[in-house]
Amino acid sequence: MNKKSDPQYVLPITTKIKIATGLQVLKFLSDPHMGMQQKIDGRRLILVKNKAKLQAFNKAQDEIEIPEFLIPFAEKLPAAPWTIDGEIKDKQYHIFDLVNGPDPSVRGKNYAARLMAMRMLVDAMGFSNIFTMITWIDPSEKLAHILRLREGGAEGVVFRPVTGETAHSVMNRAYKHKFYKSVDAVVIQKTIDGRRVCEIGVLDGHRIFDEKSTTDETRSSLVSIGKVKIEYEVIKKMKVDQVVEVRYRSFSKSGRLIEPVFLRLRDDKKAYRCTMDQLVDNTVWVEKDLLTRQTFEDIGADYDTVLRMITEDKANA
Repeated sequence: MNKKSDPQYVLPITTKIKIATGLQVLKFLSDPHMGMQQKIDGRRLILVKNKAKLQAFNKAQDEIEIPEFLIPFAEKLPAAPWTIDGEIKDKQYHIFDLVNGPDPSVRGKNYAARLMAMRMLVDAMGFSNIFTMITWIDPSEKLAHILRLREGGAEGVVFRPVTGETAHSVMNRAYKHKFYKSVDAVVIQKTIDGRRVCEIGVLDGHRIFDEKSTTDETRSSLVSIGKVKIEYEVIKKMKVDQVVEVRYRSFSKSGRLIEPVFLRLRDDKKAYRCTMDQLVDNTVWVEKDLLTRQTFEDIGADYDTVLRMITEDKANA
């Protein structure tokens, strides 16, 4: 199938989600036009059903195999076309956008309307491992849940505009805020025998690369940011120039990661996206700084309501 020539074949724009720093987080918490969702630490999967054909694509829009557990849901979808965007984790599909559907007008609807249409469909189909992302809009709810998620060890949150944004523009205004620091880096070299470590690097930012850039071009601009230990079963399959995600406590003035921990391989990420600008401190606000009545008033959240929500969440945990 030719994606470019088929008018019903629609893939979402997969631009890099911007990073929200502390002041932006406070702004988005107060903004009634910005919804907040939990950030799922999974793998991006764009599900496409066009006529009788089912396909899946990763974040780089490379076609991938459809997970077996997802096939019954995809086959049960009503008359095509469908383009659904989400994350796969632990044999569950977390949907965060309906990009295209049998009603062609869905592409022009705002994010809140598209997500509601998707939620109604998913609820009616009754699959226990298919979910539509919960989106919080009220400032008190957003603040209560961001504190709860942070305390519960979640990866972070994503802010998306819920009004006035079509399926092709909403990704350009999405922001992520992680509760811990991580970086997508390129494997420069690996050592299997002995220490089982690999050296990783990011692009220095002096040149701009894209999906057409060759491996040799990106490799020449890589700057080492340190070494990370990796389990034997993983590192023996790992290849030089492959992308990995690494968690770290901080980084030195010279740009070396401090206390790096390997998280996962990122087959859905391309090397040209692994840039130096990832190494910013996007966790500049801390929970105790938000727990003041003045801060709550500044963002339009009710102090007592937030604390009650947090208490109820802990009681029901």
